[in-house]
Amino acid sequence: MKIRKIRKIILALAMAMAMPVSGLMALTVTVDFGDATLNTALKSTIETQLNSDLAKYDTMPDFTRGMANSAVYASNAGTTRGYQGYDLFNISVGTMFSLQMPNAEMNADALTDDLQNKGDVYAGVGWQPVAGQIGINMGFLVEDLYLTFKFGKFSTEWVDYELGLGDDKVNYDASIFGFMLNYSIVKEKSILARSILWRGITVGTGFTYASSKIGYGLKLDTMTLSNGGYDADVDPSIELEVESKNYIIPVEIYTSMRLLYIVNAGVGAGFDFVVGSNTDLNVSADGDATITTAGIYQGTKGTITVSDASTSEKADRFRPRLMANVGVSLGPVYIDAPVTYYFDNAYSVGITAGIVW
Repeated sequence: MKIRKIRKIILALAMAMAMPVSGLMALTVTVDFGDATLNTALKSTIETQLNSDLAKYDTMPDFTRGMANSAVYASNAGTTRGYQGYDLFNISVGTMFSLQMPNAEMNADALTDDLQNKGDVYAGVGWQPVAGQIGINMGFLVEDLYLTFKFGKFSTEWVDYELGLGDDKVNYDASIFGFMLNYSIVKEKSILARSILWRGITVGTGFTYASSKIGYGLKLDTMTLSNGGYDADVDPSIELEVESKNYIIPVEIYTSMRLLYIVNAGVGAGFDFVVGSNTDLNVSADGDATITTAGIYQGTKGTITVSDASTSEKADRFRPRLMANVGVSLGPVYIDAPVTYYFDNAYSVGITAGIVW
């Protein structure tokens, strides 16, 4: 019996030692003016204030999960749903933006306010800037079967540009690739010389890999702190850097109509099954401290560093959704707006342009 107890104690100690040290760490702010006099006067005062004010960003599991789910929502960019039934091919390029809100009443401004005031909140944004799709009619192998390849890559660094959301700035990098198989379980039907065309009902599934890296600069209010005869304007702004990788199996059923050769509209339902996911959030400082006291130190800037503030989460495994699209076509060319609603106050909206033959 004593041997068994000793084994249990050893096992418990081993498990405790194997726990990640980061789990015991907390967000830490350090300040350095590069000058002994200023550090003696203000370093401790600023660090104490910022460690208190920024503690709400120590761990952000809800926000990280919201960002992971938003990345999944945006993975349907460039979709050709609603335009099946083509004879040879369907080529499209599109973009898609997604938004995960904590409740039905929230809006984008309120989301920013919540991040500033509360820190962790179940919300997120996703964007697939560019995604191309090439669809091929596989009727030479299986009648009414369509195979679509998806691919895309974009970075704001390519254009030396930062997206602006009010006072906040966003850097973005995203890539995507995958495929989709669609099969018509009910064939299309038309009347009046095809002026009214019902495209039938299709079911589809496939695989998508989507990765994104977003740097979101969250602007926080500047404060003035004083000690030891010196004043400093302190900018506590932070950057939230989120890196997400998701492996997704989409499943959907869809139907659509074309009216008077021009207007296209469709509806459907489905879900995203996330077979693998990892999203990492890191918080870093995006501001500084500037001496405002008149004298030789006026204008001197001190660096602010935030460390030990990171969170890892996964996207939800099962994401049911409702879908719709509306578009216009002129001959083989079409422009389409796909919209998707997820059942916990999440949305994705896109624009797609393509040619079908």
